[in-house]
Amino acid sequence: MKKYIFVSLAAFSILLVFFSLSAAAAGVSRGRSAAPGLIPDELKSVQIEDYFVGSGGNSVGSIQNATGHVVVVHKDAKSAYFAAAGDAVYQQDVFYTLKDSRCRIKFSTEDIITMGENGKVVADEVVDDQVAKKKSSIISMLKGKAMFYVVRLFKYKTVSASVKTPTAVMGVRGTKFGVEVRKVGKKVADLSDNSFIYLAQNEPGDFETVVYGFEGSVGVTPTGGGSTQNVGAGETLVIDNLGAGDVEPTDPAAANQFLGDTEGGAGGGGDGSGDSGEGETGGGGETGETGDAAAENIAQTLTGLANEQLIGPTGRMGYFTAMLTNGSGSYIDGLFLSDSLQDLNGMGKIATDPETDFIMEIHGLAGNAGQLASVDFGEGGIITGPYPISRTELAHNAYMEWGYWTQTAPMQDGESDYYYVNNRGYYIAGDNTIDMASLNINAWWLYSGGAEGTYWEAAGGTNMTGTFDAKVNFMVGAIYDFNLSVEGGDHYARVTGAGGGFDNRGGASNFNVVGGTAVIGSQQSNGTFMASGSVYGPAAQSIGGVWGIVENILVPTKYATGIFHGDKQGATTAPLGEFTLED
Repeated sequence: MKKYIFVSLAAFSILLVFFSLSAAAAGVSRGRSAAPGLIPDELKSVQIEDYFVGSGGNSVGSIQNATGHVVVVHKDAKSAYFAAAGDAVYQQDVFYTLKDSRCRIKFSTEDIITMGENGKVVADEVVDDQVAKKKSSIISMLKGKAMFYVVRLFKYKTVSASVKTPTAVMGVRGTKFGVEVRKVGKKVADLSDNSFIYLAQNEPGDFETVVYGFEGSVGVTPTGGGSTQNVGAGETLVIDNLGAGDVEPTDPAAANQFLGDTEGGAGGGGDGSGDSGEGETGGGGETGETGDAAAENIAQTLTGLANEQLIGPTGRMGYFTAMLTNGSGSYIDGLFLSDSLQDLNGMGKIATDPETDFIMEIHGLAGNAGQLASVDFGEGGIITGPYPISRTELAHNAYMEWGYWTQTAPMQDGESDYYYVNNRGYYIAGDNTIDMASLNINAWWLYSGGAEGTYWEAAGGTNMTGTFDAKVNFMVGAIYDFNLSVEGGDHYARVTGAGGGFDNRGGASNFNVVGGTAVIGSQQSNGTFMASGSVYGPAAQSIGGVWGIVENILVPTKYATGIFHGDKQGATTAPLGEFTLED
């Protein structure tokens, strides 16, 4: 047994920031002063210092990267300075990116904004309430282009976020999207023409908002009135002073242009370097989120989503799960869960758990048609098919697809009993990461996304949805802080603090997760949790797998199983404390 001790480097980061701020307070120049012609008109009467200027309020995050010329204005004190990596940010701070500049801001809630050039963003309100387990934010975007990452973490019970522009308000729950605010001529509808031809009046001060969906869904409401429209992955919506247009598929060229204009601010900036080189005194960003690794990771993830969102994966390596109902007695006769990668275009085999030899075989689950070939109970009872299955895809991204399946025809075991899979079984498959060696960077990466599952009931089960998040270190092959929560009707299934590792300590993309604190049912019952999965995409941009929870009693009656799926949000702080990985 090998034991790996991970001690948080947060204190080191704090020291870096402390020395950065101390140097700034002493008036050490960062070499960031901009030519007068670059300064926006609204800032020309403001004294912009070339060193960090603190605020009397509480910090709500930090600047992780600032290239070119980024100006921060403290709204309370009306003071301003040229920003650098490591600077603390405060409530109601206003961020300006000048020409050829980029900025990446990470809030204490784990949400991130990456700004392109000539932008203006205001942190109106950021709330990170660890006691009430609530996080919320209100951000105003007044010009330019920015990418927003709103991360829904399990530790928060309540999550809300909104982005306001001159023409729209966006309500967000756990998603990734881009916003562009640009000045246009005033648009007036010619009411004599039923086609509402827009006449450009070229009056100053009028704007339109463009919303680009990259993952999840964003609810967009025009400020001038009108109904809310949802913008999903691969979709775009334009809103001007007259209202919103129609949601349209995103032009790949426009998506790529947007990514190129904003993702340059995604770097961690851990070495305190910017375009001004040695003259900058900004401290490093958060531990584990430094330099080119984070920038390259985010760029690859978003580029993949933009270019391939509508295409989906080409491979079908993955996992599936099922709960077998005994029709004669109306009770569950097996929770089947993949514990290793299967070729779901061909035949997948799964066992219930390490204590049994029960095997289920399915042919072509992720193909055009699927068949349940056999179920071996390991006690002489065998179901042989093939029995046709019904499969439904729920969603996909560039690297994975996921969905559910059922088989509701009675399956005889050769004796008097019959069985079926009338509760949803689930599957997830795609292009699993092949070159795991290239991921061996000693950093912790945060993944988060969604989860689906079914609580077993004889009549067909209660379907549930929810969220998941986890921390992954590829160098040591560890999964840590694995949290999952799904609910539906009056049932739920949850686990917190589970952990595990990759096969061969990072040498393969398959991993298994166990332990944690698991509960199941409409009334809390302790449970045993298990999960298996893989990372997907050439740079492990996505993660996905299957999970199951069984009630912890001698004769359990509560079962739930499903899938989890998510994307790499960026590097994060290392887990505190100690954990053990088996050889």
